[in-house]
Amino acid sequence: MLGGDHEDYITLVPSPFTNKQTEVKIQSLSTRFKDRTRSVNPIVQTMSDLVHNAPGNYLFFFPSLPIP
Repeated sequence: MLGGDHEDYITLVPSPFTNKQTEVKIQSLSTRFKDRTRSVNPIVQTMSDLVHNAPGNYLFFFPSLPIP
């Protein structure tokens, strides 16, 4: 968990999904505000390709900070 203190209350909940039902894809594009105009079309194309090639439920995450 990001933030919080050691004495803060947390709960761990097991995932309802199997490993077969989860997949992580990372595309090396910036979603920072200054880069969005240049990045939006490749991002939309990638999302469209994923959804059309394997219909289902998706969660797309767009961090604004670099991931080490």
